[in-house]
Amino acid sequence: MSSDPDGLQSPQLPTWEAEYARFEARYWECQVHPFWRASGVDLVDPLVGSVIDRFCREFPEHTSPHNTLFYLFQDSGQQPVEWSLLLVSEHFEYSSPADGHRLMRFLEWAADTLTESSWTEVECWDSTLETVRLRFHDLRSSVIEALQHSASYRSAPEVN
Repeated sequence: MSSDPDGLQSPQLPTWEAEYARFEARYWECQVHPFWRASGVDLVDPLVGSVIDRFCREFPEHTSPHNTLFYLFQDSGQQPVEWSLLLVSEHFEYSSPADGHRLMRFLEWAADTLTESSWTEVECWDSTLETVRLRFHDLRSSVIEALQHSASYRSAPEVN
């Protein structure tokens, strides 16, 4: 393996897997919920895969099926069980007003594709950190099933 002067790459994990693990450790620092993770390359369902495909086409600067991920969560303590979906891109280099309009149009389309009620939110859009996180609620049952089939299940990262 090549040298890593920043010490960011784990010798046991492929590059993308190490990047996912770093995000998950930061994101779940104070949370203990298990989740399912799927990158664009993991998705086999054409409907769910079309969301990441369109995101990467709309925002091509550094987004890819490898670094754009879905995280599926079963929201704890809810009866009936509720699910949410987080779309994450940690290489999002867009911040202009025109980019914002384009992101909102994408979000509306994706919400219509993934949810029953178009309930969605921008959880984070940080141009300095080049991060965007979009949260979808009230998921279609076919979306939940497709992600559970394509994604890898992860228990919550251990909190130190």
